[in-house]
Amino acid sequence: MNPLTDVEAALRWLRKRPASSRGVHEARKSLKRARAVLKLGRSSSVERQSVLADDACRRAARALAPLRDDRVFAVTLEALLARGADDFSREARALGRDLALRARRAEARALARGAAFRRARAALRACARVLAPDVFARAVSASLEDGLRESYRRGRRAYRAARSDPGKGRFHALRKRAKRLLHELEGLTPRPRGARGATLEALRSLTKVLGDENDLALLRRRLARAPDGGAPAAIRRYARKRQRRLRRRSLVLAKRLFAERPASFARGL
Repeated sequence: MNPLTDVEAALRWLRKRPASSRGVHEARKSLKRARAVLKLGRSSSVERQSVLADDACRRAARALAPLRDDRVFAVTLEALLARGADDFSREARALGRDLALRARRAEARALARGAAFRRARAALRACARVLAPDVFARAVSASLEDGLRESYRRGRRAYRAARSDPGKGRFHALRKRAKRLLHELEGLTPRPRGARGATLEALRSLTKVLGDENDLALLRRRLARAPDGGAPAAIRRYARKRQRRLRRRSLVLAKRLFAERPASFARGL
């Protein structure tokens, strides 16, 4: 239940040589878990400590974000081209592959330079200095039920907002709330069982669908900014169609997950 464990894990990944996309991915996962627990600490006696550590983790995540975006763009575009191969002309597929290749090359150049890793490591070292393991863990444990109840309540609100008006940012907000709740529960125990285990599986299913939807949203934004007039309309249309399907699926999963009252959810865990 101590975010320092995840901060140290992220540092280990960012120290590995050579720098790799897997290191970025694993470090970001650790940072998300750490930040989820740090936010629980904001309602406890270690609020100032939590705010300072969370700010350092946020700086580290922002340093790594461009690397992640290049990777996601390339992987998502390649998967989209494979899934809808029969819907695209030869010219469209060639242009799509070229755009994916450019993104992979941009990621490789950034990894080779290492500047993002250096900034992230500096921020994480600052975070590690702030955290006092035993004191922090005890303080967060004391406010755990209140924190989980509030996270679940915000998740319900985000689900209802996305259901009523699937406008700009609503599904991204739902994904953030679901991910935060997931990482908070993952921080409680490494091998959950019973109600907690079932909730974790439901959250993982929801965040997977919302993650794919978010990747397509990033893809569509970057396709719209692509040089030489952008990507072919067929690719953009197919991405939009796929994104809508994922949104419908996510609402089905979120309806089941957020059916309880927040107080009942927190007590059940």
